[in-house]
Amino acid sequence: MNSNPLHYFEIRNIGGCAMPRSLNDIQWLKNKNISAILTLIKKQLPAEWLDDFISLHIPVQDFCPPTIEQLNLCVDFLKNCLKADKKPVVHCMMGYGRTGTILAAYLISQGTTAEEAIAEVRRKRPGAIETYEQEDILYEYEAIISSSKSGD
Repeated sequence: MNSNPLHYFEIRNIGGCAMPRSLNDIQWLKNKNISAILTLIKKQLPAEWLDDFISLHIPVQDFCPPTIEQLNLCVDFLKNCLKADKKPVVHCMMGYGRTGTILAAYLISQGTTAEEAIAEVRRKRPGAIETYEQEDILYEYEAIISSSKSGD
C-alpha cells in the first residue's frame, strides 16, 4: 500500500496533492489534519466527500495559468483557513501545475519573490509549475502585490 497515495507535500502548513479519487484518499487527508480543500479541476469533488471540510472550487484549465482574480480568491481562501486554524490542501489533477502555481502565489503574498516562490515549491514538488504561462502569471502577481504594497 502506498504511504503517500496523493503525492502529498506541504509548504508552510498548506498541503498540495493530486486529486483525491476515493473516500480512502479523503480519509488519508483527514489523517493529515486537513480541514479545508481548494479544488482547481473543472469538476468539484463529490459533495458527500466534502461534508467535514471547508471547501472552495476554482476551476482552472489544465496546463493554463489562473487569472489574477483566481489567484486572489485562492490566496484569500488559504489565508482565511490558516487564520481560522484550519489546515488547507490545494489539489488539481496531478498536483503539479495548478497546485504549484497557487502555492507559489500564496508565498508571494507573504513577501517571497516569484523566483524564490517557484524554487521553494519545486524543491517540495519537483516538476511543479509546469508551463511558462504559469511562471509568467506569478511574476505578474508579484508585480501587482509589490505595487499595491508600495502604494499604501
